[in-house]
Amino acid sequence: MDNTVIIIIIVIVMSVSSSIILCVVFGGLGTAGLIFFKKDSPREFDFSNLKDKSQNRCLDGNGSSLHYGNCQKANDYQNFSLKDKFLKHKASGKCIDSNLNFVDCVFSSWTFDGSNLRNNDTDLCLNGDGKKFFTGSCDRTTWVVGG
Repeated sequence: MDNTVIIIIIVIVMSVSSSIILCVVFGGLGTAGLIFFKKDSPREFDFSNLKDKSQNRCLDGNGSSLHYGNCQKANDYQNFSLKDKFLKHKASGKCIDSNLNFVDCVFSSWTFDGSNLRNNDTDLCLNGDGKKFFTGSCDRTTWVVGG
């Protein structure tokens, strides 16, 4: 009977600002390997519709409140951009804050990962139920740019 013991050590190196995670694996008998994982980078987008896939409707706003609307690409009230972490409404020139209010573009901070719009101050995501919008868990509403 062989009494060989194999020890595996895993070292993970990652940086908050980096989009790469390096994983170094040391195996028994002098073996080693490197594994790279690429994190999703936050995405910015120019003025476009934001479609809630579960409701098949778009984020719409009048400059004072958010609501759902039937998706119309040429409607400036439904066009939003995400640049420099500001979620900006085209028709009003205002930004959406963590309380989902229209405000001057000073403190608002959002990140889009390809499906979720996350507020960086609260770490909550923009959600909706077909009637109203709210912030909450990031596993609920999936957004599509250009819907």
